[in-house]
Amino acid sequence: VHAALCAAMLFAAGRKITPGKKTNVNLSCWSSINLRNRLQPKVSDEHLGVLVSGDISCHNLRTNTSFWDLACDRRQQMEASLESERVFCSALLIELLTDFLLTYPRQMFATVGVTNIGRVNIPANYGVFELEEISFVPALGAFGGLCVAALTFEEKMVLNFMFSEPAIS
Repeated sequence: VHAALCAAMLFAAGRKITPGKKTNVNLSCWSSINLRNRLQPKVSDEHLGVLVSGDISCHNLRTNTSFWDLACDRRQQMEASLESERVFCSALLIELLTDFLLTYPRQMFATVGVTNIGRVNIPANYGVFELEEISFVPALGAFGGLCVAALTFEEKMVLNFMFSEPAIS
């Protein structure tokens, strides 16, 4: 699901960057990675805190690039990062990245970003109150680009799209 969301976002951005043109376009995709289950000892969901890193991949969208080939490419690149210690790199570089973004606010960190927390397994009923929907929007606007935050609750996927001024200019 995550790789398919990445591919959809990359295709959407590519079409906006080169509308009506049949040219190749180079794009990048940032994906958030939950570090909770990768740390020793593991951090339970009961403890609040942002324990996240990320992975970035580069893609050349050609006129004949298929959706599923792009999704498979993104998935393979993410799996390679997850299997290595690179998964911790961006978490360790957050101070440098933040300084860069504050110094150059019109620069985009990645063309697109995808964060998907997956299935949210909490009760829907709380006495007289019933949750119909849950959504979240992380503060990814600073990274530039076009971002989507996805989650699934009660068998329904919710997508929240975010963008920053550099991404739409």
